[in-house]
Amino acid sequence: MKPHRQLQTSRGLTPSKAFILWLILGSMAWGCQSRTNEAPAVEPGKLFAGPYVNIHAPASAGWKLYQADKRGMGFIRRDATTGVTWAAEVLISRPDPKVDLLGAARTIARERSQGERYRTLETRFEVVTERPYPCVRFRGTIQDTRAQTPKGTVSLPIHVRSLIFRHPVETKLVFEVTFSQRGGEAGPELESAAESFIKGVDLPPGK
Repeated sequence: MKPHRQLQTSRGLTPSKAFILWLILGSMAWGCQSRTNEAPAVEPGKLFAGPYVNIHAPASAGWKLYQADKRGMGFIRRDATTGVTWAAEVLISRPDPKVDLLGAARTIARERSQGERYRTLETRFEVVTERPYPCVRFRGTIQDTRAQTPKGTVSLPIHVRSLIFRHPVETKLVFEVTFSQRGGEAGPELESAAESFIKGVDLPPGK
């Protein structure tokens, strides 16, 4: 799967039912920016509770729930003035159990940016101890050389901030919590928004 690839929005599912489905298997792409006109608006900080993780929608206004199915859950926001778009996603994968979390994180990042359209400009992985279970932080910049925008096809950077962790109970599951920005500079607003979203995704109380 590639960044910003168009994905079909789920239909006929409530967000809570769709959330359960996406825990089964699958993944999405970083920062998909398509179909925002059809996506429903979501309340800032809205909780989507699940059996393995709880997800809070981004805390700021203007976000839409563009994906909620077995492939994952994703939110999107676009600035109509500047054309900059942001995406906040929670993805799930089942990597080879013989591969450690750092290796799994590298594979996830590599698979997200494959293809002639994308050029990887920066990647940085760091094993962190900020939670009581294994986690890897990822920072990356990917150049989308054929980004589709209202002004036509242009080349834009995608700035990615992720926390990747192995579930401490369901150890076959690896979760990727990602906040990305397409276009613009990677400034303080991106960093604070990414941290807020990442902190809003965690295990249910008592797990």
